[in-house]
Amino acid sequence: MKHHLIKALLSALLALALLLGGLAVPASAAETDTPVIFLGGFGMELYLNEGTPEQTGLPAGALGGDAVLAALKETLLYPLRNPLAAIFSPNHLADILATFMMSWLGLLACDENGDSVYPLTNDSDGGFYGYVGGRKAYEFNYDWRLDPVATAWDLHDYIQQVKKETGKDKVNLYALSFGTVVICAYLAECGKFGDVESVFLSASAHGGLQLAEDLIQKKLAVSAKGFAPFLAQMMPANAGLFATLDKLCVFRLLEWPVNLMLKCIKNRFYEKAVIPLLGQMPAAWAFVTDDAVYEAAKASLLSDTTKYAGLIRKIDGYHYGIGNRTNEVLKDAAAKGIKIALVSGYDCAPIPIGGTFLYQSDFMIATKASSGGAVCADYGKTLPAGYAQAKACGGHNHISPDNMIDASACALPEQTWFVKGHMHQYEYGGAGLYRWFLDFDGQPDVRSDERYPQFR
Repeated sequence: MKHHLIKALLSALLALALLLGGLAVPASAAETDTPVIFLGGFGMELYLNEGTPEQTGLPAGALGGDAVLAALKETLLYPLRNPLAAIFSPNHLADILATFMMSWLGLLACDENGDSVYPLTNDSDGGFYGYVGGRKAYEFNYDWRLDPVATAWDLHDYIQQVKKETGKDKVNLYALSFGTVVICAYLAECGKFGDVESVFLSASAHGGLQLAEDLIQKKLAVSAKGFAPFLAQMMPANAGLFATLDKLCVFRLLEWPVNLMLKCIKNRFYEKAVIPLLGQMPAAWAFVTDDAVYEAAKASLLSDTTKYAGLIRKIDGYHYGIGNRTNEVLKDAAAKGIKIALVSGYDCAPIPIGGTFLYQSDFMIATKASSGGAVCADYGKTLPAGYAQAKACGGHNHISPDNMIDASACALPEQTWFVKGHMHQYEYGGAGLYRWFLDFDGQPDVRSDERYPQFR
């Protein structure tokens, strides 16, 4: 469980998940076509003191150490040992929790300008990873904490290197999770150079991340209703136990005191841990796509506009230049002849933290966001009886057979595939879809091949 929650919170994803699912062919294969560049998401390994005996890989390396374990133990035991103090004298608990968070992840902190506090590197050379069909495949490594616009220009430089090495005029881009944000920034900033043949977005974060949006609004709360399905999803062998605990109202009994405690410690905890780790991280703001929410969160967390002038300049540049119009960026790319596909997971229980907890998702990213606007039933439910498709779409049906998703409202309904039960951190078994997409002559759509229908 700890492993899954760490992956959930950090969104530790690698763009080669599908490659490992059967895309690779022997290295001796002929290089016949446009190369592929993979982009991973949040949590890709960064390095402190890279190339030295003291090298530490983060965030994985940030999780160990006696100090972290001691801080975690103290954090968990304090409310049990001192329940009244935890409620009526919350500052000490806030300090304990902040100490744990900073000792665990403090090396990832950014400063008031949105730059890394510590000299971390990210193996920025990336490198050759194998073959997808006859295509050379590379990985573009980047510091996922920083300004996605600056990262987009780094990607542009990397694309030029790959083109030079392979002798090809274009590249194919495959992005997973936060890598899709970088792709949108790249298309908006560098799309004019005409270097991209296709874009494949899986578990896309380009439309925002509800969990990050909630936390950046200080919606620090847990939901009893969401815990049983989420825990059963993460530990299916114990699903019966969690269902029993739910029927006995154990989660509901815990919800009130936990949320009261979180409410009491919230302001101090944010000041000491959340703002350094989240509020000052440019990439975290890229998950907030709504203008009103974005401005309200800035006013709350970054009220000192002089102190945060450099950071605000970066996050405003992404939000108002790209982030609040990513669907238009993708539509524009498609109109210019770039082949595009989006793959969105659904029917997974979301993390029960924040302001909402039963939205349709791949457990991390809301399906509505990852698909660019699909109408979705809440998790565990279906669309209303007699529901009518939101848009006509030339008479094409875009409602899922299980009546959970209406894809007609997507930015690109003809190029958006949905995979039921596809969890954010796992390969969904659709490796063949990407190989087919690459080999397809022209822009495929959800009716091009019965083996790859819109809903899988």
